[in-house]
Amino acid sequence: MLRLLATSALAATFIVSSCDCQVEVIAPVAERGAVRGLICKNGDGQPAVNMTVTLTDVDGNVFTATTDGTGSFLAEGLVVGIANVVISDIGGDRPGTILVSKDVITQFNDGTCRAPPPPPQGAVDGCICDAAVGAWVTEANVFVTLPSGDIAATVTDENGCFTLEGLPDGNFQLTVQKGAFSESRSVGVTVGLTTSLPAVASCEPPVIPENAGAVEGRVCAPDGITWLSGADIFIDLDDGTRRQVSTDADGRYLLGGVPAGRHTVHVVKGSFTSEFEVDVFADQTTLIPEGECSIAPVGLRIALVTGDYDNVGQVLNTIGIDDEHIEVFESSTLNDNVAWVDELVLDYARLQTFDIVFLNCGAGDRRFVGRDGFFGIAVDQVAIANLRRFVQEGGSVYASDWAYTFVEATWPDFV
Repeated sequence: MLRLLATSALAATFIVSSCDCQVEVIAPVAERGAVRGLICKNGDGQPAVNMTVTLTDVDGNVFTATTDGTGSFLAEGLVVGIANVVISDIGGDRPGTILVSKDVITQFNDGTCRAPPPPPQGAVDGCICDAAVGAWVTEANVFVTLPSGDIAATVTDENGCFTLEGLPDGNFQLTVQKGAFSESRSVGVTVGLTTSLPAVASCEPPVIPENAGAVEGRVCAPDGITWLSGADIFIDLDDGTRRQVSTDADGRYLLGGVPAGRHTVHVVKGSFTSEFEVDVFADQTTLIPEGECSIAPVGLRIALVTGDYDNVGQVLNTIGIDDEHIEVFESSTLNDNVAWVDELVLDYARLQTFDIVFLNCGAGDRRFVGRDGFFGIAVDQVAIANLRRFVQEGGSVYASDWAYTFVEATWPDFV
């Protein structure tokens, strides 16, 4: 008996008998795999349901599959090698090929597929006037919170106007915010239409009363020497109007057109606020001594999350904010220390007791956003929702350097 062995490790045995000689041939068993794919319609590129897909493998075996409700199909048992694919589309058959690999499911990519069209959307537009000071509100944030928790946002232009697109049907609270100015309005959105806010014919400054006076001074940090630019200084008058200015690069301001009498001056810089009483005299300027420039952090509460690469706490101390206003939450990326998320962000009752959250560079974030290199992917939606709510209710979040991942994950529409 002559025994011939095939080179394949997987084989079937055949016995051949002739006269007194028997030959046993061990033939190879074909290696097999499977093909999965998403099939789309030639017309709109969207998934095709109940469409026939025919696959012919390298040995000539024919396999027929039908796409399911999502346009997907699966064919198993194809011999490894190049297989021909024919998609029976309404507009005519579409041929293709696929390389079938051993013991795996190979993905067939239909080049006809396209991204689904965006859902029908509506928009809101308008122009924002700060009637209290008689000026269009330029470069202001305009946003609404969508049912999904995402934020649709835009900014006002140099004329104080905006168009906010990408909104679904429904009623929303639209907020316009810039510095000390904040205004919210209820708006109804209809898909396919643009809802316009009530038109403002003009935005004239309030009439300056006769014999008005002015207030002049400077604004500084609690250390008394760090001058603050861009701080809002305003006085709300009895007639509902407001006198308002912003400090210059050296923290100086001159607030004019103030009626004679005693007034409360408000100073706002981010989450830092202060106020003081001042007597204004007709046709005179009341000068506030520079020794009274400080924004006193009365009642200020700061949550400070530590990190690996900087020390915001030391910076706060340097500008005059004492430790009595700061509660420290220990964290470190290097040590995967992320307990601060549970202790602070996931406990909203505790989070809302603070005015500001500072995030040091290198704060542990794997519990919060999950990391792949330097790119964060949001995984804890409760943490994100709580941080959004904290800011929407007036809190501030400051992130240093690599801590940007918290901002990116929480406000992807802005970053």
